[in-house]
Amino acid sequence: MILKKRGQATLLITVGIIILILLSIAFYLRSSFITPPKIEDLQKETDCPQKIITDCIGRVAPDYINLIGKQGGYLNTPPDTFRLFNGSRVSVLCYNIPGRDECINRMLTKEEMEKQLENALDFALQSCVNVQSCKGFSSGFSIQTPKKLKTDVNIEKDKVLVKVNYPVVLTSRSGAQLTVQDFSTALDYPLGSLYDVAVNQVIDTEAEFGNFEQLLYMITHKGKILIELKKPYPDKLYILKTNNNPFRFQFFIQGEPG
Repeated sequence: MILKKRGQATLLITVGIIILILLSIAFYLRSSFITPPKIEDLQKETDCPQKIITDCIGRVAPDYINLIGKQGGYLNTPPDTFRLFNGSRVSVLCYNIPGRDECINRMLTKEEMEKQLENALDFALQSCVNVQSCKGFSSGFSIQTPKKLKTDVNIEKDKVLVKVNYPVVLTSRSGAQLTVQDFSTALDYPLGSLYDVAVNQVIDTEAEFGNFEQLLYMITHKGKILIELKKPYPDKLYILKTNNNPFRFQFFIQGEPG
């Protein structure tokens, strides 16, 4: 019985050694005869980081674009520059002049909004740009990425273009190297159109004359931009949207308590 058990143990050890040898041979042959990826092969691998980063932009950026619209052009609202409305810190974009109907224009610029979005996204996008997941066990190439990324935001009339500079370097075992670094996504938010009407029409008119005829404006422009006016005492709240998109841009004109 003891001899039988010893024989079985010897057989198992022998089989294990043979399997180990075969695996070693297979690994050697694979390393010796499979051609490492060349530049042409690496170019095929760029689809994966492209998808991961553009998907990341599409998931993260809308929250900040919606917030900047809800808060009247500002992601951060300093004290005494906003009024709470339905749980949101809605910015005052024209300040009251005591005893006058006119107001003082706060002068929000599109460049300021773009810069705010860039600063926020530089940090927020780091949570989902994990392109290391593109490299499988047998892929034959390595991936290097920088510690930080740089975002460029361009607010256009009917979309917000988000471009990310994030150099992703693919390197094959043969030493071939390819860098892809610019990733962009166009998001369907008419922030530019609403900003133009808010600043160049509503606020400019309120600042100069103390009153804006939103119904006349909508009729004249065939309802392309819908303007809702609310009057939570003593202020005016303007809510703007296009007729084909739910995105809103809202802000306060500061009034004077009677």
